[in-house]
Amino acid sequence: MSAPDACVLPPELLLHVLDSLVPPASTVALRPSDPAVKTILAFTCVSRLTYPPAIRHLYSRCLFIDSENRLRLLLIALETLLAPGRCASTLPHVDLKPRLTSMYFAPFPPRSIDSQPIAQWTFELFAIMKPSLKRLVINMPFDTMPPELDHLSVIPKLESAFSQLDRLEDFVSCGQFPYHTWIPLQNLKNILLRGTYIEDLMPFIKPEPLSNIEHMILATPALRMPWSRRDFFQEIATCQTKFILLHEVNNLQNHWKAIDRWVSLGMGSSSEDQETTQRNECVEQFCLPKDPRHCTEWLLDRALEGKLWTAKTKPEPQLVSTQWEDEDYWPRFPDGTVNIDRTIGSFLPDL
Repeated sequence: MSAPDACVLPPELLLHVLDSLVPPASTVALRPSDPAVKTILAFTCVSRLTYPPAIRHLYSRCLFIDSENRLRLLLIALETLLAPGRCASTLPHVDLKPRLTSMYFAPFPPRSIDSQPIAQWTFELFAIMKPSLKRLVINMPFDTMPPELDHLSVIPKLESAFSQLDRLEDFVSCGQFPYHTWIPLQNLKNILLRGTYIEDLMPFIKPEPLSNIEHMILATPALRMPWSRRDFFQEIATCQTKFILLHEVNNLQNHWKAIDRWVSLGMGSSSEDQETTQRNECVEQFCLPKDPRHCTEWLLDRALEGKLWTAKTKPEPQLVSTQWEDEDYWPRFPDGTVNIDRTIGSFLPDL
């Protein structure tokens, strides 16, 4: 077929094809390897007609920042697109600020957060996105550097960055995030924290600070003292927020349920099924893989799809052998010390 006789799709059909690539509204961000992302990117080069909607879709549903280089390139691109007069271009101007609503953010290397340039770029990016950013999923290695070793003031700079996000509605940390006080609560509706100590959250668990929060999910919550579980349950009984505790899948599930019944005597009704322990105040589910990397991917997949707050989770297959396969009957922490919380539960099966 010669060039003059080639079939040309109507503009309306091109725009319909482009819109069909956009994921559901609940999706936070598509991964760069997703075919939809590559196709949307290709539409930016098709014509002046498809360029504006393709650019809007890229910046509203495809912000997947998983490296220092992607962060740097995003800042350069935003500087160019948000200030069109600074560079010569015949492309139509697209107002992107209202479109910067959701993002996955993991710019640091997996084993180190000690990078002053990345912290500074994070501050600059959040300053640009703060008027419109509503959903944020992060995975940052905060556990790799204690505050007393922060000689480059990375932690204070990151605190300043996060404290700007006062329009945030959904916040998910797929890695450990010990700085929950950084997140402004004015508009926050849903929050997931991983590996947080229950004791550190106690001042935060009050009706007034949590008045706007609909869901608080604690993945693999930690305890310094076993009786902190009882204090935690008593505190959340005064809040309207729905609390969900996500634990690892293992053979200790029945012992967790036993100790739960023991520490929550007189706290209201409870009902159980195969996967969930349900109280008036809290839901506990045993669905997380034991391997930390698999756990991160489990949380990340559901966070990116926007399913953490609505979908009912199901237990994952057992990935490693359990503690109960050896001859030592006593439940222990990873450092070898006896886990008194689970030990008490194992001796109180009838409570």
